[in-house]
Amino acid sequence: MVSVVTTQTDSAGAGSDSVGLPSSPRPRRISSPRWLDPRLLAGVAVMVVAVVLGVRLLTGPGRPSTPVWALTRDVAAGTVLAADDLRIARVRLDHGADRYLAAGSTVVGRTVDQPLSRGQLVPRAAVADQGAQATVSFVLAPENAPTLARGQRIELWVTTPTCRGFVVLGEVAVTAVQAGGTSAFATGTGQSVTVRVSPEAAVRVATAAALPGAVLQAGVLSGPAPSVARPDLTACAGKR
Repeated sequence: MVSVVTTQTDSAGAGSDSVGLPSSPRPRRISSPRWLDPRLLAGVAVMVVAVVLGVRLLTGPGRPSTPVWALTRDVAAGTVLAADDLRIARVRLDHGADRYLAAGSTVVGRTVDQPLSRGQLVPRAAVADQGAQATVSFVLAPENAPTLARGQRIELWVTTPTCRGFVVLGEVAVTAVQAGGTSAFATGTGQSVTVRVSPEAAVRVATAAALPGAVLQAGVLSGPAPSVARPDLTACAGKR
């Protein structure tokens, strides 16, 4: 017996007995990175605002700059300030502005009583009263002192036929130097040296220079002034 199997086809021509396959899942597309993350933008905005506020606090009208005197070079204690020693610096000082000399105050011709450094603001406490200092000039022979320059720290002493090496000034800053010339105490061909000292020290220089046969000598100090006794110079006046 022959069996005949009749197969029906669909409109596409596929047999009805074909095995159905599961459909493939739809592919998930990888999204492009988002550079404009709102959190990143918020952080950048906060940083910009903080910088702007900081600049306004430092430069705004709430913190005005103050013109004060500053130094153009190092100066030793006892230096009489000249115009080229000073410049105007505009600084912002929260507190203590009155501790420094304002640019409108008179500083030229005044003496500093402590060493100060280049660029340092000039403290009020470091500048002596104009009336508290005396100007003294004296002549040093070439063999009695090296060539001196303004601003150097020197030690001054006196020698007489009966008194040797008596210290007159243990440490003083040279205010001015001139070749040759005269001073209140001597005339010579050496260098005329000017210093500013206290009235008591000025009397001591005058006393030393007036001693019989007095010879003034000076040396430059490169470190701290030595601690030496300053004897009574009048004791040399009567010795022979």
